[in-house]
Amino acid sequence: MVFSVTLFSVSSSVAQLQNNAPVYIGDGSSVFVGSGTYYFGSSPGATQTTRAASTYGKLIFASGASTSGASDSHYVDGYVRTLGNSAFVFPVGQSGVYAPVRVVPATTDGVDAAYYRANPTTIGTALDGTVTALSTIEYWDVKSALSDATLSLSWRTSSGVAALTGSKLANLTIVGWRKGGAWEKIPSSIDVTSFVGAT
Repeated sequence: MVFSVTLFSVSSSVAQLQNNAPVYIGDGSSVFVGSGTYYFGSSPGATQTTRAASTYGKLIFASGASTSGASDSHYVDGYVRTLGNSAFVFPVGQSGVYAPVRVVPATTDGVDAAYYRANPTTIGTALDGTVTALSTIEYWDVKSALSDATLSLSWRTSSGVAALTGSKLANLTIVGWRKGGAWEKIPSSIDVTSFVGAT
């Protein structure tokens, strides 16, 4: 038997990835960003993942990896996962709307998030006693199987927040769907300055 052996050295470097055209990640598939930054390029087009209930595709970011350049014409239309336990802004959106969500996971077990420009009553319609109204325009699907996470949501003029709250931001809160139950209030507060920098 003859064996061929090759010796080589590996040096540490920071990776950068730029997306200049639509990218598709299918069911059960993933693209992993191990370090560096995932740049959304100048050409219009979203990175798209499938949205199947349990087998959705994912753009996965290792701890310390980041994104840059997300906007209404550049975002992930589908699911993103972070494996870090520090603040991470998910560059998600749909239907020409960039709607980031910021998550601070308690562990590195992984948190997934996607934005849906759709009525959340497709999940369920029941409201518990702490909720009087629900957005009919949009929702986020944030999943963390093994750990808690702190999250911050964003909104824009097209979110219809004024109509939903009677123009009283004190009436605005985050709600979550308890499987098999109802939409219920999640203790939350409104930040004076958004995590994306706007008032």
